[in-house]
Amino acid sequence: MRAQLLSVDINGASSQASQSTAPGFVAWNMGSQTGANAHSATQYFTNYTYTYDPNTGLPTSTNISLIIPCTVAMTYPTAASSMNYLFAKNANKNGYSTSPDPSVGWRLSIDGCMSYLFNSSVTPNIDQPNTNGGAISLTLLNLPAGVHSITTYHNDPWGPAGASWHTGITNISRCIISANGVPVFTNIPTIVCTNDSKCGFAFFFVTNSYDGQPVVLNFNPDHSSVLDFTILNGFEIDRPSAPGTTATAINPTPGNEHVFANYDVPLPGAANSGYLSLQWQPAAFAISNYLYFGTNSQTECDHGFQCVHGRVGGGCGRHEQFQCDEPKQHVDLLLAGGSIGCRQRNDQSGARQRLGIPHAASGISGGGRLRPMGTRRAWRRGH
Repeated sequence: MRAQLLSVDINGASSQASQSTAPGFVAWNMGSQTGANAHSATQYFTNYTYTYDPNTGLPTSTNISLIIPCTVAMTYPTAASSMNYLFAKNANKNGYSTSPDPSVGWRLSIDGCMSYLFNSSVTPNIDQPNTNGGAISLTLLNLPAGVHSITTYHNDPWGPAGASWHTGITNISRCIISANGVPVFTNIPTIVCTNDSKCGFAFFFVTNSYDGQPVVLNFNPDHSSVLDFTILNGFEIDRPSAPGTTATAINPTPGNEHVFANYDVPLPGAANSGYLSLQWQPAAFAISNYLYFGTNSQTECDHGFQCVHGRVGGGCGRHEQFQCDEPKQHVDLLLAGGSIGCRQRNDQSGARQRLGIPHAASGISGGGRLRPMGTRRAWRRGH
């Protein structure tokens, strides 16, 4: 049993959450929890677990809920005051959008939390991240026992042109990430990343030896820049693969290969379903993915896997694209969870046709089941 994907976007003011939260993420509007004298902020997120269907291998949602408390704390300076405190804010509103398209705006990257310094006793006032070693931590509670992937996002939303304290200096320090005291990743933060799919990130695994074991992540600057601080824009728990723009095949492995799919002589474990299950994890921040299959190697040599254009279906969010290569090929395509996606038969001319199918629920791998007339299929997942 595993937890479903939990994606959290750290924002400033809650009044701007509808414009500053990345699609597919839940908002942590930390602005009201941080500021003068604030040392830490805690938020509780409700998540769910899933199991795998023994016949199809596809994930099955359950109604077992998890309450995951998450706490961000300032670790340097160690004590909060009216001058030094934990703070969540944006650089500006340039990246805001209300579009459901994740490629519009840069809502994940535009804001985040950090150790902050404010001093009104000098002129001009100091009002900026604590660039003298500012560091923070993230503590996750109530995760099930076992291995969990952690993804953290790090982008400097100001850059040299975005603030007077940044003028003339391009990079902030690299971020050393430790899990329960052990360094696991050194991240190079992106600078004014205006595309969330390219936001700097760290992707690593942690192992809980028992249910609920605390996971403490520390984010410390490596002192490689005079702008020596760290920033956390958001995080994800149990992402199946690292963020990117390419879908990841789960079954078969490797993703580009020939696989047998005999309906009359099903593979072990598929007798009750009579289907071959193809599984893939949709690309992070993608609005569509491509999946191609064929049944004739000569056809593929003659024509190749030709790309078809993705589309966003009204009300369905993301879609996959399916393409048949052989005349009169009959395909029944079902999605994870058993909902019927579509049925398509190519015409006599052998013209390729495409099928649009919606992604599975957020956090669960996409999947299609083929009920073939023949015995051999080749498939390729695209991006």
